[in-house]
Formats: sequence, C-alpha cells, structure tokens
Amino acid sequence: MSFSHGSSWASFPGSAVGDDADLAELMKLLGKVPDRRKRKGRVYSLAFLLAASLIAVLAGASNFRQIADQVADLPASLLRKIGGRWCWFRGFFRVPDTSTIRRALEDVDVAKLEGLIGPWLLRHARPIPGGTLRLAIDGKVLRGSWIGDHESFTLFSAMIHCDGVTVAQVAVPPGTNEITQVTALLDGVSRGVDGRVVVTMDAAHTQRETAEYIAGERIRLRHDSKGKSSGA
Repeated sequence: MSFSHGSSWASFPGSAVGDDADLAELMKLLGKVPDRRKRKGRVYSLAFLLAASLIAVLAGASNFRQIADQVADLPASLLRKIGGRWCWFRGFFRVPDTSTIRRALEDVDVAKLEGLIGPWLLRHARPIPGGTLRLAIDGKVLRGSWIGDHESFTLFSAMIHCDGVTVAQVAVPPGTNEITQVTALLDGVSRGVDGRVVVTMDAAHTQRETAEYIAGERIRLRHDSKGKSSGA
C-alpha cells in the first residue's frame, strides 16, 4: 500500500476532498487519549500523530523513520481529514519528522489507548448484538524487542476467530507469564459483550483459576456492569 505525495493544496480550506471515508468517529476516539506532552512547543495534536502513525503502519511502516516517511507521502485530502496543520505561508500541510513522532508515541498512555481501541474494534467487528463471540487468546514475543538486557517483550492478545481482529491485548509483566494475565485481558471484553463468549486457548491455560474466571467470575462482572445476566 502506498500513497502519492500531496504537498500542495491551493484551494484549502473548504474544497471537496477525494477521500469519502468518514474518519470522524476514529478521530473523536483518539482525541480521548491523554496528551502528556508539555503544551509549549506543540505543533501537532496527539490525535493527528496517532492517526497518521496508524495509517503509516497499515501501509507497511515498521519503525519511526518509516512512519515519518509514509506520513510525508499522505495525500493532502487525507491529512486534512485527520487534523493536519495547514501552513498558510508555504501553502501545504506540515508533517512531523521522525523525532516528533518518536517522542509522541513513546509518551503515549498505552493502557488508556488500548482501553479505547479494543472496545471500538469489538463494536465494529460485531455489528449484530447478542450473537456468540468466539475469541482466541494467545501470547507472542515481539520480535526484536527487549526489556532491559535479557528479557523479551511479550503481548497477550484476544482475537476474534475468522475475522482476525484483535479486540484486547495486555503486556505480560517481566518475571510472569501469560497465564497470570487472563483476567486482565478478558475483563474489558466481558463488559463490552452482551451474549455468549467462547474462548479458545492453548494447553498452558488449562488452569483451575482460568476456568473459574471464564465460567463464573466473568459472568458476575458483566452482570454488575450491565445490570443483567447473560449466558457464557
């Protein structure tokens, strides 16, 4: 996936854009992520940086420099839709450099972002309420990532079968394993689902505590949050 460079847009603002996709809901969601940067010196909103980085990663970027290169090649129409900053003096949208993107993404409240994106993906992946949600949970070591000098970084994720959509994920703390993170992973999903949930997992999760949570505690949490009980 690639984008043609759109550095100039003489008719901005008020001109029609070629991209008809409505990003308003996603931008509103990203706008809820706390911006922990100092106000002084901010050029781009955090929502813009997150949206632009997301598009760049979907286009194949795998590091900060590649993200910056992809963002620089985004069409002007798309930059406008995601809240790009127009430079009246030069007549084009400003784009962030590698260091700006790096500082912003390294300072993001990951837990807050995950807590917003997961339920949003779940709603869009399951348009029919009350149906059976089939989840696969599994942990994967991120290639090339390390905590300190010796321990690798592991993400524990919940993915919808068939669709392949990840609706929740948590980092596995150093010194533990994914078995200890089942509750943290599925709690958010439990509160966002009105209907049956089938969870598949590997043999490492055949634990009494995990079974009791999925078959009992998860239902109680959903009952408390929704004011009614439903099957599991």
